[in-house]
Amino acid sequence: MNQTVSDIRDRIEEPYPATAEGQDRRSISSTTSTRAFLDILRAAKPDQQLVFQLDKAPLVAAGYHVTEVKAVTYNTMDCGGVADKWKETVIQLWNPGDEPEREYMTVRKFLAIYDRVAKHIPVSYDAELRFEYGDRRRPAASYHVEHLESRGALILVDLRAPIVTCKARDRKKASIAAETSCCG
Repeated sequence: MNQTVSDIRDRIEEPYPATAEGQDRRSISSTTSTRAFLDILRAAKPDQQLVFQLDKAPLVAAGYHVTEVKAVTYNTMDCGGVADKWKETVIQLWNPGDEPEREYMTVRKFLAIYDRVAKHIPVSYDAELRFEYGDRRRPAASYHVEHLESRGALILVDLRAPIVTCKARDRKKASIAAETSCCG
């Protein structure tokens, strides 16, 4: 039986990368695919606990729940008139806050929840994976997965806050020949 985690620092030992075969500790691009994340978890020890961090500090307290798995398809058009389409897998985390302190979720439990959902909704394994979280102090946001690291009994999932950008402006800056201007 696992112990309740009162202070995450008590559980961290020497780090070793949590990676899937041929996978770098950090994702190669600025996003992590659903498949890459799941491959790392499936290769991990089932009793390791998942700790979601932002800026190297726990974002979600022990005792959180996975409340929803979303297979999302976006059909968009930016202000420059360029259409885009992509898919994301969004996993919503929730911490009730009014329950006695519990443990961080194990890899085994996380995968059981995910696998149950994936039998019923069409999850794209090539889609970017994001984690949605918010509480009374922090508005809900869908965080990017920056990287994972295995440290003893824990798997640290480092998240990165999303930012907004103008795609038309970004294209113009990337290519002098682009005639598309922001909002025009």
